Amino acid sequence: MPQFADARPPAVFVSFAGPDRPFAVRLRDDLRGEGVRAFVDECELVPGANVVLTLSRELDRSDYYVLLWSAAAVDRPYVDAEWTAAFAKEIAEQRAFLFVLRLDATPLPALLAARKYLDAAEDWDGAVAKLAATWRRDLDQRVPVVPQPRPTPPGITLYIRNRALGVAHTVTTPPDTTGQDLHDLVRRALALPTEESRFGGRVGLRFGYRLLADDEPVPDKPLSDVEIGDGDTLDLEITVEPFSPDGPRPSWDLRSERAPNDKLLIAMARAAFRHLAP
Repeated sequence: MPQFADARPPAVFVSFAGPDRPFAVRLRDDLRGEGVRAFVDECELVPGANVVLTLSRELDRSDYYVLLWSAAAVDRPYVDAEWTAAFAKEIAEQRAFLFVLRLDATPLPALLAARKYLDAAEDWDGAVAKLAATWRRDLDQRVPVVPQPRPTPPGITLYIRNRALGVAHTVTTPPDTTGQDLHDLVRRALALPTEESRFGGRVGLRFGYRLLADDEPVPDKPLSDVEIGDGDTLDLEITVEPFSPDGPRPSWDLRSERAPNDKLLIAMARAAFRHLAP
C-alpha cells in the first residue's frame, strides 16, 4: 500500500447522487488500497445518527472532497449543498480541497467548469491513482497548496514552493518549456511584484526571484532535458533590496534571518506578498 509522508492517512469526503452509489462505494474501496480513508454517507453512518450533523462534521474534518459528477447529479439539492459547502471551504481555507471525478460527459456547473477534473469514464483506475498521487504530493509539501483559480492547459503540473511564506502554488506548463520561460510564467501566474514603495516612491523594496531545483538554479533549458517533470517541486527564492534617498542598502533573502530590524521594511515586504500567503 502506498504510504503518505504524514503518519495519518488523508480523510476524503465523497459526494454523489443516489444512482451513482456503486461508483462511490467502488471509489471508497479503491482509495482504501491507496492508503486513503473515504467517507461515503450511509455506508459510514451509525443507526440513529443525525444525518445532517454527521455529514457536516465529516466534511469539516476531511482533508479533501471528491464530487462524483454525472447526469444523475444535476439539480440534486443535497449534491448542490455539499459541493457548494466544499467550494466555500476551499476558498475560506485557501487550499486545494475540492476535486471532481467525472462519470460521463455532463457539463459541470459554472463555478466548477474552470477547475481541473479527472475523467473516470475513460480511465477509472488511472483517475483514482492520479487522485491519490496528487494528495500524496500535496501532503509532501508540508505547507498549504493553493489551487489555481482558472483553467489550466495540458502539460505538467509543478509545485512552486516558497518556504519564507510557508505556501506552495501549482502552475501547469508544457514539458518543453525552458527555465527562463518557466520563470516568466511563475512571475505572471503568481503576480510577483517588482517593488513595493512608500512616501511617493522615495523609500521601498525591489524584489528579485530565482527558481531552484534541489537548491540549484533551474537552467535555461527545456525542463524535460533537466529532468524536471510532472509533480516536481521547485523552490521560489525571493531577494529583497531596500532603497531610499540615502542610497541602496544590503539586500537579503526573504527567508533569511539576515532581514533588517526595520519595522517599515518588514511591513512593506509582507504587504508585497500578502496575496500569496495561505
